[in-house]
Amino acid sequence: MPYSAEHEQDTRQGILKAAARLFNRKGFAEVTIGEIMSAGGLTHGGFYRHFKSKEALYSEVIAQFLCRPAEPWQTKPA
Repeated sequence: MPYSAEHEQDTRQGILKAAARLFNRKGFAEVTIGEIMSAGGLTHGGFYRHFKSKEALYSEVIAQFLCRPAEPWQTKPA
């Protein structure tokens, strides 16, 4: 039975969150797909169901970082 779209999206976001932490801590070159998936509580084999490559994952992590809303401490007081 296939997973629901919500489950797929939650899994993808979990991978992105784990990857962001690891890329920030260790850098792109030092992080493996296996480490990312393990940190997200997933198996290595499931990675390619969500991303074409490690580079594609990194690109999406960076895009999410750059496009996220400003944190309250980053905004000017009114």
